[in-house]
Amino acid sequence: MQVNEIQVKVHRLNRVENSETLKAFADIVLNNVIVVKGFKVINSRRGMFVSAPQEKGRDNMFYETIRCLRPEVKEKISFAIMSAYNEEAKVNV
Repeated sequence: MQVNEIQVKVHRLNRVENSETLKAFADIVLNNVIVVKGFKVINSRRGMFVSAPQEKGRDNMFYETIRCLRPEVKEKISFAIMSAYNEEAKVNV
């Protein structure tokens, strides 16, 4: 099976209150068949960005549990999550 187009839909977005850096957790659905949980919306000194799901290794370092092999897929996921985050911010104002 060849997939030419990746569809990304934000399945769930939970805002985090009272945190300077962590702003939200997000789960996405890819092509209506795969759910990926654990994305984070982070506010850093360089601005807001989306962090992929991670887990702690034996060396106490954190490692991504998924990796996008094509940059355009990573951009599409980030755009979908940030759009949902910003849209929810408008609704809750």
